[in-house]
Amino acid sequence: MNRIEELQAKLSSLRLVEAAEQLPTLLEKANQNDETIARFLMNLLTYEQIRREEKKNRKTLEMGYVLLRKNARIIPSSVNQHLVTAKLK
Repeated sequence: MNRIEELQAKLSSLRLVEAAEQLPTLLEKANQNDETIARFLMNLLTYEQIRREEKKNRKTLEMGYVLLRKNARIIPSSVNQHLVTAKLK
């Protein structure tokens, strides 16, 4: 196991999965731009944070849609059709 794979394993064990997957790319970028260690770590952690927010938002939207579909049975059909049409747009 090389050094990058070891770092990826440690990041994954800390549940920083997105950062672990992006590590080689971010290391290469940091090397090309002569970034400081602090700048590199900030970029790595920012990437993880953004990806987590994206996942959280996606799950929230999916849950809202599931609840909408579940409650569609008690909504009058004209309102229900409007909501479905709005979802498709």
